[in-house]
Amino acid sequence: MASMPLRLPTEGFQGSPLARPPKERWNRKFSVDRYRRLVCLVRSGPRSMNEAMIEEGWAWAYRKYLKASEAQEFLILEQDARRRGVGLWQDSNPQPPWEFRKAGRTN
Repeated sequence: MASMPLRLPTEGFQGSPLARPPKERWNRKFSVDRYRRLVCLVRSGPRSMNEAMIEEGWAWAYRKYLKASEAQEFLILEQDARRRGVGLWQDSNPQPPWEFRKAGRTN
C-alpha cells in the first residue's frame, strides 16, 4: 500500500502554509474538534512540533482554541518570536491564518 501525506489541523496553533516541520521522528496524539476533524499534538521527546513552530516564528498561538495547559507557554513562545523578529514576524504586518480564511470567504 502506498503511503500518502496526511494533513491534520494542529492543536493550539495555526501555522504558515510555507513552514516545514524539522525532519525528526515525531509522535502524534490525536483528538477530534467540534467539526469532527482530527486535531493533533505532535511530539519528539519532551518538545512538541506545535511549540517548535511557534518558537521559531512559523505559527501563531491559536488563542481561540488554546487549552489552559498550553496557553501560557504558547503565548510566551509567540511573544518571544515576535520580539526576535523570526519567521513570519520578519514581516511588519503578518496576516493570521484565521483572518486570511475569513477574507477569502467574504470575497
